[in-house]
Amino acid sequence: MKPVAITLNSLQGESSVHMGFLLPTLHQLQTKMKKVASSSKVCVPLIKDLQDGIQKRFQNMIKDPELKTGID
Repeated sequence: MKPVAITLNSLQGESSVHMGFLLPTLHQLQTKMKKVASSSKVCVPLIKDLQDGIQKRFQNMIKDPELKTGID
């Protein structure tokens, strides 16, 4: 949960979050969660649900080619 907590703290600390900050932050979180999932045995269902929730909530923004520039 540490990567999620750090990401939430950084996003909550901002008074206004723009796509240029939000999407790269979410991308980094997804990358970190993939690494944790590959080395974890117990928390895989939790990590999978978190990844699915982020994908479901932000899928339109993540797939938008105009917003996606520079994060892949």
